[in-house]
Amino acid sequence: MSLATIEWGTLHPRNLGKHHQGIGALFDQSLVSLTNFATALLIGRVCGKPELGVYALAWTLLSMVTEISGALITTPYTVLSPQLSRFRRSRYLGSIFVQQVALAIMFALVIVAGALLGTWCGWVSHSLTNVFTTTAGAVVFVGVKEFVRRVSFADLRIGSAFFLDAMACAVQVVGILLLFQLGALSASGTFVVLGISSALAAGVWLWLHRRTFRFESLLYKQDLRRNWRFAKWVLVSGMLSAIARYLYPWMLAAFHGTSVTGAWAACAAIVAMCNPAVLGLSNYALPRISNVYAKSGSAAMRRSVHRFSLLFVLLLLPVVLTLGAFGERIVIRVYGVTYAGSATVLFLLGLNMLINTLTNPYSQGLFNLDSAKADTLINVLWLALLFTVGIFAVRSYAADGAAVALLASSTITAAVRIGVFAHKVDHASDRRPGPGHRTKCIDCATESSTFALRS
Repeated sequence: MSLATIEWGTLHPRNLGKHHQGIGALFDQSLVSLTNFATALLIGRVCGKPELGVYALAWTLLSMVTEISGALITTPYTVLSPQLSRFRRSRYLGSIFVQQVALAIMFALVIVAGALLGTWCGWVSHSLTNVFTTTAGAVVFVGVKEFVRRVSFADLRIGSAFFLDAMACAVQVVGILLLFQLGALSASGTFVVLGISSALAAGVWLWLHRRTFRFESLLYKQDLRRNWRFAKWVLVSGMLSAIARYLYPWMLAAFHGTSVTGAWAACAAIVAMCNPAVLGLSNYALPRISNVYAKSGSAAMRRSVHRFSLLFVLLLLPVVLTLGAFGERIVIRVYGVTYAGSATVLFLLGLNMLINTLTNPYSQGLFNLDSAKADTLINVLWLALLFTVGIFAVRSYAADGAAVALLASSTITAAVRIGVFAHKVDHASDRRPGPGHRTKCIDCATESSTFALRS
């Protein structure tokens, strides 16, 4: 059976992939978000707020690793792949796959070392150490799965991404239900299931797409240098953004305990139910913006950025208003009465999601304009607000203070990011990044090589 038959004939997303990729991406992300929400919900109701708080802390580690890997590896691929021939792209994919595996292993070792150091110093309990070491093992396989998933979205192969996610979600659901039936559901066991489901799904995907990758060991070092030159500011920007968002649960745990962190995680999980709209459309919109820029230039890209940003607002505003009106009822109905009093946090996190999401297209536009450094400096401002206003707010007002500080810092940096994008695109010539822009510097750098690639 051919790969095309598996992807398109069996799953029937042909029309989605060719004509309605945005809807296909939303449908794919709906499946992923629903599965993750159900997992967090089961932990929160069965194991209680403290265990949900532990799960949330470990989840931030997993999320940070995948976001950093994405910034360093798949973001350059998303921006540059529309300019590459199939011959170039296959060898580029081989190189960045090796980078992904090496980076994931490195992060896993760092997490294990940090957990052991925390236990030795008395900062982390033995139970937390067990969860973090389990998470470290899952990081490698989840990282590979996210890598191949983002490659599929970057190539606008929505059916391929759906095939991957459907398999991973199915294994995850079976594993979580099995733990529940055995009375062994816990944060640690959940990450074991995540690692297994990701390994199986990514393994099948890689086998089906094995001809897409070409491995040339002579290019690994060369590609890594070029990747770093392109993505260093994207990487720093992503790291700063991740720290600014994911440090709040850790501060809540440090100042107020994992029970408060669990309440925060419950609200965050409810807000994350919007991920089908947020991440699903982002998986389509951000590569689309890069494609528009590659084909039509900066003026067309600006129009695309504005349209997608407005679309995000139209999709999410009704959800945020619903959270404001019925937040308390939603929290109690979903997680139980022990989570009462979280309506304010839920509404503020919803507003924060709206603000962050509408600025994602502007960040992509800055990356396309070779202005990742500007995006990084904006995230430095975000981090500065975290360590000034944020710490005081969390320590004094717990989860409510954290939510207010997070929303305030997101709003300020969003306004700055939109203004910087407007300035950059106004001063950019309306050009297409063809031979005179990106590919020219690639060919000059690789003229003595058999294969001319861009990373």
